[in-house]
Amino acid sequence: LEAARAEQNRACLAADRAKRESERMSRLAEDQIVSVDLLDSAESAYATAAAACESSKAQTARARAALDLARTQIAKTVLKAPFGGIVADLQVELGEWTTPSPPAMPVPPVIDLLDPGSVYISAPMDEVDSAKVQVGQPARVTVDSHRDREFMGKVVRLAPFVLDLQEQNRTLEIEVDLDDQEFASTLLPGTSADVEIILAADDDVLRIPTGALIEGGKVLVLEAGLLEERKLEVGRRNWNFTEVVEGVAAGDKVVVSLDSEEIRDGAEAVVARDEDAENAEQAAD
Repeated sequence: LEAARAEQNRACLAADRAKRESERMSRLAEDQIVSVDLLDSAESAYATAAAACESSKAQTARARAALDLARTQIAKTVLKAPFGGIVADLQVELGEWTTPSPPAMPVPPVIDLLDPGSVYISAPMDEVDSAKVQVGQPARVTVDSHRDREFMGKVVRLAPFVLDLQEQNRTLEIEVDLDDQEFASTLLPGTSADVEIILAADDDVLRIPTGALIEGGKVLVLEAGLLEERKLEVGRRNWNFTEVVEGVAAGDKVVVSLDSEEIRDGAEAVVARDEDAENAEQAAD
């Protein structure tokens, strides 16, 4: 480009000189000092020089376009991250070629970049619950690496479609942000977690472990040494607990271990002592 500009400058200076020479010859020709032939030669020289000047301008524009093209091609060899993060995976090696993904044929990403400041929980929900889940609902999250704790969050995104993966139920993918963002930034991406969407909540209600329910919404209650089957009227429930509206009272002993056929209505039973509690009691004694 610099060479083209220099040539343009030289050619246009020559055109200006030829123009001045042509004008001088024209005045001398009017006074019949020079012949018409010399005037024609001067005018022809000016026209040629002017054409050379325009040609050099075009060459300069062409060189500038070539430079812009080269810069654009070089820019395509540089990947600029939209945020500061950590390179989690690299799919290519030095010297390999990569191209944009053609239609209907996805190409693996070149780089997997993680932003530790924007960690969220991604969870599949059964499609039958898709109408109940809304953005902004509170959620309770448990993380496998912190099993003894529960973390509150909220639903921030719902996928606009239902996934249909082979050998899996149709699921709706949701995203949950934890309220404690400082803790969220310490989680390793890829960590397993469980999410419960809280659709509604009541305080100060009677509840029993959900696993204590048997078919028909019944439970077995220990009464005077015998197991008694009772029908319950239940309210809200989740995986862990079920609200009891009617059927048992606070303090009733409800059977929670139902893994034996002998545990049935009318069977004699006693409350089993907790071995851990008994050992602790003996140690205290």
